[in-house]
Amino acid sequence: KHVRVVANSHTSNGQICTDGVGISIANFNQIHGLRRRGGIEWVDVDAGVRLSDLNRWLYEHGWSIGYTTIGFRGITIGGGLATAVHGSSLKYPSVLSSRLVYIQFVDGQGQLHEYHPPPPPPPGQSDAFDAARLQWRALAGNVGMLGVVTRLGLEVERRFNLDVVTDFSSDDVLWKKGVENLVGDCDWGQLVWLPRAGKVMRMCGMRSLQEPQPGASN
Repeated sequence: KHVRVVANSHTSNGQICTDGVGISIANFNQIHGLRRRGGIEWVDVDAGVRLSDLNRWLYEHGWSIGYTTIGFRGITIGGGLATAVHGSSLKYPSVLSSRLVYIQFVDGQGQLHEYHPPPPPPPGQSDAFDAARLQWRALAGNVGMLGVVTRLGLEVERRFNLDVVTDFSSDDVLWKKGVENLVGDCDWGQLVWLPRAGKVMRMCGMRSLQEPQPGASN
């Protein structure tokens, strides 16, 4: 039988329609805490946890998932991982799957699997390591095809604040300067093109030691 898995249904497409079995993991929404292995700090989290809830929990505990945070609050961690969501930085890793430290899923036979990234290769065995790393990359960008992803671990880093400056200019700067020249020096940067107005809104954020303004959020 065909199986379709949904969580928060942030993205409405053919994935939510099936003549088979629909499974919702919206109630797989527990944050199991912070872990440490091999010098890496990571958070153990259910696939149905919303990104906004994870960000809030991490910030309260002094941590973050860095520049992999995206601008949509409603997506789940599992859905974001499967569809390769990313933040907005040209200077730092910003793809959510780059922080994956383990993944747990149930395959089509009902078997539970748990995978971790491959260890560094022994001398002279780089080919085997490359194959294992390729498999791990496929797991990280699974597009929901492996089975039902139930739980995963994401590497965390210490929380930080951004001082964001917003300005507007004529949209011809997109062709005259290009994206890298407009936001390449920003720790976090976004461009919003407003073609009917002929404008571009540029948001440039830099790490700051200042306290967040009242009402500011991630």
